[in-house]
Amino acid sequence: MPTAPIIIQVGAATGVEGEKVYVKNITKEETVELTLDSSKRAAINITDAGKTWVSGDIIYVYMTGRVKGGTSATLTAAGVKVTLSVTADTTTTPINF
Repeated sequence: MPTAPIIIQVGAATGVEGEKVYVKNITKEETVELTLDSSKRAAINITDAGKTWVSGDIIYVYMTGRVKGGTSATLTAAGVKVTLSVTADTTTTPINF
């Protein structure tokens, strides 16, 4: 039986394109890595990523390196939208790969 997709959307105002965002499922002890786009956003259909995360799982969304910090949220059947309000080390220039 098909499962409805659970979409996780992340925004990071202090991030830059190419920086990594991590989504850790505290309930399942699994982590996925996302990459910010030019709009400082990232999204994933967790079902397409081969994960069995479900509504009610607790996630922690965070960044490390130049931008540090994170926040937690609870997955719902409709997915979740998270905005990271974290500080950036403005003295470090991001590396453009």
